[in-house]
Amino acid sequence: MGVFDEQDPLLESFAVEDVGDMEELLRRHDVGSYVVYRALENVPTPSPYFAPLCISFRDDGGQVQHNIVFISAGTQNGWAPFLGWVSIHPEPWKVSDPASLVQENQLWPSVEDLLGILPELGERVDPLTGQVVRPEEEEEQ
Repeated sequence: MGVFDEQDPLLESFAVEDVGDMEELLRRHDVGSYVVYRALENVPTPSPYFAPLCISFRDDGGQVQHNIVFISAGTQNGWAPFLGWVSIHPEPWKVSDPASLVQENQLWPSVEDLLGILPELGERVDPLTGQVVRPEEEEEQ
């Protein structure tokens, strides 16, 4: 494992979508609704061992906000035990001790674990269908 590509199993469950389209989609849903996807306008990273994911959501004011998180494919510099983990750190590739990110609540074992601690998020919306994803459907993804 190492450098990400489009067929990477860690990424294949996340659709590639246009940010503007996701904003439009979320405007049709309630406050707190969110989507998780890979932005077509991909955020460049100086490390091939991290891939950006976008979590877009409607905030309390009805505006659409975007958070970029990074999923790790790193097997170097102490990252091997954290393969597939998700970080909210803005530059996780610069962190030499990933365990410190866990202690600082900036690294989670999965996207679902991260989503579970974000109180502003309500219903998850499927970026492909525009429908609300029910909890039993999330487990299958």
